[in-house]
Amino acid sequence: MYELFVLGELMDRPMHGYLLHHILSRIIGPVRQVSWGVLYPLIQRLEKEKFIQMSGKDGNRKVYCITEAGKEQFFRLMDEKTSYNSDAKDYFDIKFANLHHVSKELQERIYEDYRQYLCFLQEHCDLGMKVVKRNPIFTEKERKSIQRTLLHRAHFIRSEISWLEEQLRELQDEEESE
Repeated sequence: MYELFVLGELMDRPMHGYLLHHILSRIIGPVRQVSWGVLYPLIQRLEKEKFIQMSGKDGNRKVYCITEAGKEQFFRLMDEKTSYNSDAKDYFDIKFANLHHVSKELQERIYEDYRQYLCFLQEHCDLGMKVVKRNPIFTEKERKSIQRTLLHRAHFIRSEISWLEEQLRELQDEEESE
């Protein structure tokens, strides 16, 4: 996830690690922060793999730019199906922040991947509601509390689907106007 972020930011312009850290904190924060102990080893690895290179200095800070190999890796990562794990939402947010670098076709595939992720979450909520509704081990108070939580998640998912549909409409409108 962080590799895609760094490469995507460097697609826009050269940056130093401090600025990368600041931008990433805005995208995934405020409660989830990336540590320097994660970011700087990543930058060193990307440099070693020749995906980025130092392009100069800004005071004491090294400024990095993306290489051709880094651009190829960026496009590979953008086109890669997102794994459904605890980082999935952040990974999608990073992809969404970089849509301006990719073709309309890839944007549509990313949005479709997100739709599938949302459907996966919705199916989990739906199954949870059925299990809670039928399972006699829950007291009525427990059942209501669990159902409240699942309804909250379902509301979030519906909201995300609504946002996604709007993004797809805008993308289609852009294609039709070109």
